[in-house]
Amino acid sequence: MFNLEQTLAFVTTVEEGSFSAAARKLQKSQSSVSIGVSNLEDELDIELFDRNTRKPTLTEAGNRLYHQAKLLLRQADKMNSYALAINNEVESKVVIGTDPAAPLSCLDSILLKIDREFPNTEVEIRLLNHLSLQQALLDHTVDLGIHFGADAYPQYLNFASIHQYKWLCVCSPDYSLASLDIISNEELLAARQIICESMLHHPVLSKTSIFSQDTWQADNLTQCSHLIELGLGWGILPSDWCAERFELGSLITIEPEFNQTQMHSALDFVWASNRNIGKVCRTIIEHFTVQKSSHI
Repeated sequence: MFNLEQTLAFVTTVEEGSFSAAARKLQKSQSSVSIGVSNLEDELDIELFDRNTRKPTLTEAGNRLYHQAKLLLRQADKMNSYALAINNEVESKVVIGTDPAAPLSCLDSILLKIDREFPNTEVEIRLLNHLSLQQALLDHTVDLGIHFGADAYPQYLNFASIHQYKWLCVCSPDYSLASLDIISNEELLAARQIICESMLHHPVLSKTSIFSQDTWQADNLTQCSHLIELGLGWGILPSDWCAERFELGSLITIEPEFNQTQMHSALDFVWASNRNIGKVCRTIIEHFTVQKSSHI
């Protein structure tokens, strides 16, 4: 039965162009590389190289098997990486919960760090409102969470504020409120407001961000924004989310009478302290807690 060493000798010879170059790359003798390839040919009963040319040239069968051999070596590397991750207490999967009203970009630094430092860890992202996310963290069905901050947190939940969002009142350029310089409270009260469903369950946003008597609800920020862009109502959205849509001209800001001061909300990174966590979660927690302390 052929082995990975023979397969590696074959693939390296193809990629380096000769047995001697492959030997230098693998830091082996040329004869051991040549013998490894010959043994592989014997095991497979297939001629991989045409040796009548000055340099070894792949046969048609050799070319087909070369691509399979590369996949085999890649899979072997992946097995080694998985084994190393298990031995180093790296989680095979991390579940991250995020507020549906928060732009997905709030996860960028987390996802990039996991991809860079823990490429074998699977990531699952769940959209959960404020209360559901906190309960999922306490139940240990979610590992890490990001949501808009509240005045108090349940016992065993730790947090670090990672971003400050400014909320903007927006509508479509074609919406009836778009042509008004200042919108009275009565006009706003009568106009339909599009809200993200998670705001209804938030202890702060439910009191400060829902104004109209006529409301339509959407599950997440993308749906909410889409309904506003269609001209079906006005809404309050995070400024980071709106920036690109302002450039495209699909949204504009409006100036309600009630909005005399800018509205801000802290986005908090949240995790449970009463559980054992793996290396991935520890690394992410340290990243945000160090980041927070460096800004103090």
